[in-house]
Amino acid sequence: MKTIGKKSLSSAVYHLLWVLLPLGVLALLASSVWVGLELHDLFLEQTVVVFPVLAIVGLAWLSGICCCLLLWQLIGIFRRLREGNCFTPDNVPPLTRSAWCLWGIGVCFLGVCVALFCGAGMQVVFTFFLSLLGAAAFLLLGAGVRVLSELYRRAVEYKLENDLTI
Repeated sequence: MKTIGKKSLSSAVYHLLWVLLPLGVLALLASSVWVGLELHDLFLEQTVVVFPVLAIVGLAWLSGICCCLLLWQLIGIFRRLREGNCFTPDNVPPLTRSAWCLWGIGVCFLGVCVALFCGAGMQVVFTFFLSLLGAAAFLLLGAGVRVLSELYRRAVEYKLENDLTI
């Protein structure tokens, strides 16, 4: 199976990303309506849990926005790969922005850890450690993609330099 070009793996991923992006935006919109209705009931109860719940919901929504932005960056990268333009300077900035999106998701997970720890104490140990693991994974992945974008930038420079050589 071809990995780059038309009728390839990159083309299939490109089409899948175009399915996932509208689904992600729809999920963000639907969740905001649903959460708004649920929070209305929560505020009527006037419990101490309101602030941690608000923080977790806000961070989850912010994480969803970062995910949609990440999908948008990946669509641009895979569009160029589908066209056969691998080592083009246009692929470097989306990789860097993707790293920032991944770091944003990781910071949101860290915020969820703080909200869980402060709001519920250690009653939710499993959720706390899963959030901590998610934060570490996304922060590490963001660092990896950032390094990859720098390597990609240098590969593009070498390619352009070699293209000028006769």
